Amino acid sequence: MAVDVDVDWTRCILCQTKLRIGIKSYQLICPKSGKGATEIEHGFYENIHNKIHQLWNAGIPLAEVKMPKELTAETMFQNDAKWHRQCKVKYANTKVQQMLKSHQKKEPPTAPESEIQAPKRSRENFLNNKCLFCQQVQDPEHLHNVQTLEFGMKHRAMAEGMNDSIMAVRLSGNDMIAAEGKYHRGCCTGFYNRYKKYKAGRTTDKEK
Repeated sequence: MAVDVDVDWTRCILCQTKLRIGIKSYQLICPKSGKGATEIEHGFYENIHNKIHQLWNAGIPLAEVKMPKELTAETMFQNDAKWHRQCKVKYANTKVQQMLKSHQKKEPPTAPESEIQAPKRSRENFLNNKCLFCQQVQDPEHLHNVQTLEFGMKHRAMAEGMNDSIMAVRLSGNDMIAAEGKYHRGCCTGFYNRYKKYKAGRTTDKEK
């Protein structure tokens, strides 16, 4: 259920400041594609919402976060909440885990063991340490980090063109950099070649 909160939706949902002109990493990004509401896009709001609350619930102060605590992921989704990439990247999975571990060393956890282990399971379910294409962790030294915002959108379009719903989900979202996406170059090339072959087949069918 949506909750009425005092938020300026034209600003970053995390820091509530305006765009810093000339600084690319502080450009506002909205994870909604503009093609209509989807469960995938809703998941991006749930992801950042859950991470912030996970840190708050652990007793970690986040002075730079101006997001109201009563704000829900559903309200963020309905209002097209945006964020600066530089703000969101602070709460990437690996950084959240580091903050939790550092806090636990200072103050022994009192939560049940099942709750303490939850962040680890969440991390394993995400993309960080696997190739986006083959979903394998072999040869980690050959994994390359996604470096551009266009990577996810470009390859998702290919996946959607081939009706590859599994790859479309993995490549969903507009910021694969903040999501810490990784890939093997060979796998990426293989995916592109598969798309070219698919397009060539479609062209041949149309000419018949």
